[in-house]
Amino acid sequence: MTIELRIDRIILTDTAVRPTDLAAAIRVELARLLSDSPGGWRRAARTRVTVVMPAPKSGELGRAIAHSVYSALRRTGEGELR
Repeated sequence: MTIELRIDRIILTDTAVRPTDLAAAIRVELARLLSDSPGGWRRAARTRVTVVMPAPKSGELGRAIAHSVYSALRRTGEGELR
């Protein structure tokens, strides 16, 4: 199964996190979360996710963003996991 998820924009303020490291951390954690989930995916509506962390490292921030995105996918009516 292929799941395509597009993140249009990530806004970082006051952080030294490298975008490539952050993208890799998000990708790895989302892959883990989604592979552990039951099937039944459908197209999800556009949603907004906010993550606030004091001085995170790329791995920590990536995991936090991935968990927020995953939680938002679970909450949406159209993309809800069964």
